[in-house]
Amino acid sequence: MWSVLKQASETAGVIVTVYVDADAVDATIVKAQLPRATVYKSGTLAGGRRLVSHAKFVIIDHELLLLTSANFSWSAENRNIEFGLLIQDSALATSVEATMASKHGTLYELV
Repeated sequence: MWSVLKQASETAGVIVTVYVDADAVDATIVKAQLPRATVYKSGTLAGGRRLVSHAKFVIIDHELLLLTSANFSWSAENRNIEFGLLIQDSALATSVEATMASKHGTLYELV
């Protein structure tokens, strides 16, 4: 998965944005692996409690939306039984993208 994301992020005209749970992974490592991608990590509430980002999805070409139970990890790809739903709906995909963008700077911090 990482090699495909890296290749996509290095392709002209392709925008890769990754959201990570800051408690589950070091976002600076993700940014180092995907230097041309935009990486956000889950933010921190005013009281110092870190938000948990449990959402798992991929949007392709503002049209295909993959919602999945799978973590994007080796075990999820090779060992776990996971469930996902692929939806071809540009309005829904665009809505999810807009919702995530509206959370930049509040629920998600740029890495």
